[in-house]
Amino acid sequence: MARTLISFLGTGDYEQALYHWDGRGEHQTIYVAAALAKLWEADRVIVPATKDAELKHRKSLEASLRAAGCPAPTFRRLPDGRTEQELWEQFEVIRKALEESSSGEILLDITHGYRAQPFFAGAILSVLRATRIEHDRIELVYGEYRKNEVSPIWDLTLFITLVDWAQALGLFVRTGVADAVVELGLNARNRLAREVASSGGRDFPRFERLVNAIENFADDLATMRVASLITGYFQDDSNKSAARGSAARLLDAIEKFQEEVSQKLPPLALVLGELAERLRPLRADRLYSKEGQRAQYALARYYLALGRYPEAAAVIREARINLHAEDERGVEVNSPEYDQGQREAAEFCFNLSDDHRLEIAEVRNDIEHGGFRKQPLAADVLQDRVRKLVERFAVDDVETFLPMEEKAPVSGRTFLITRHPGALEWAERQGLKADRKLEHLDLTDVQAGDVVLGTLPVHLAAAVCEKGARYLHLTMDVPPEGRGRELTADDMERFGARLVEHQVARTGRYGPSGGCENP
Repeated sequence: MARTLISFLGTGDYEQALYHWDGRGEHQTIYVAAALAKLWEADRVIVPATKDAELKHRKSLEASLRAAGCPAPTFRRLPDGRTEQELWEQFEVIRKALEESSSGEILLDITHGYRAQPFFAGAILSVLRATRIEHDRIELVYGEYRKNEVSPIWDLTLFITLVDWAQALGLFVRTGVADAVVELGLNARNRLAREVASSGGRDFPRFERLVNAIENFADDLATMRVASLITGYFQDDSNKSAARGSAARLLDAIEKFQEEVSQKLPPLALVLGELAERLRPLRADRLYSKEGQRAQYALARYYLALGRYPEAAAVIREARINLHAEDERGVEVNSPEYDQGQREAAEFCFNLSDDHRLEIAEVRNDIEHGGFRKQPLAADVLQDRVRKLVERFAVDDVETFLPMEEKAPVSGRTFLITRHPGALEWAERQGLKADRKLEHLDLTDVQAGDVVLGTLPVHLAAAVCEKGARYLHLTMDVPPEGRGRELTADDMERFGARLVEHQVARTGRYGPSGGCENP
């Protein structure tokens, strides 16, 4: 594997500093770059330097490297950095030097960096690592100057580790993505464990459980596993009673290992307090409860805070569907009693009667189809609508939740009456589950408790209501240019298709002669 030394060079008198290597136990007066190249067995030496620095030191540095048996240096011209333009030119020179060595190991020496050069080198490293241009290994060193005695070389690689932690934690806090945090945490745990073992100690780090809890929570968050986040979930029915939400488990781990993390992993400790505050509202024993409903709305707010609008909208929709479940069998995913048919019934009731169904459906459909529809919402409008949905329900809409004994039972069959393919597709998109889909309604089939959906003539709608069934009329606001043609499901969504319940009753009958007959 290629090993590259990148050593900054200024215009000072550096050749008088004393450095040494272990080769023959000799102390020699050489440049720090030569000492590092020898000690590190560098295959290549790159020297970023200004014109004046190169003129002053090039020949003696080349001789020093030659005497140490090291490769000849490759100089890279740096501007003085007196203007903003020159600073950006410095940025480019250093960036290219780091990028072209990305396939191997790098030792970055900032001992003789001139003015802003060392700071720029660190900043450029941050940029490259943030854009996923990484190196197999990179170390940072600084040689202390001591006149007439051996000058030590300090390992500052911790700076690079801090850069990695800053980026990883920033990504985690802003988006909930924790892969880099988990990798850094496990690497730190393994390094500390090796140090303890080599010294014969027994105080091995235990915070691996915290890192694993972060990983589990982030995975559930990334895949929107609502039950796993809030109540916990096990596929094996025999273990379901022992499940706990990944938010609760992470909160427990934070409280248990925060002191150890503060001592051994200070960067991670900085965000644990904020993370704990976000986790506390996400805990509940049951989804089918006011506590569970609050946790779902808190989860939608959390997604919104992370800028993850599709997830926020989806959680709000599922939480609203839970309000229409007949009992916990349509909600408690972790329960052995969970029933998919009950869930579909809850979704059906939501699509029929929820006051907010249309605005939720518009947002959800626009997101789900990636904007592939006529007149898709602009991104800022979509974000604003999701934000308003979350804010509206998250205030305390929980009080609309009713335990199962207070809910009216769902009975009867559902008839969808239409001869239009577009209406059938629209109903399917809305999740409407009909027991019977017919082009024409036979009134003799309708019984009390049934639900009829469609666009019936008024006399048939009245007959449905007389039988004790419910009639929901498919209503749209169709503009003149949309009339007189077959409408598609997209047309119907654009025209605001919705089901509106009507109570229709006959009040009289008018004959051909204009007379009136009361029923």
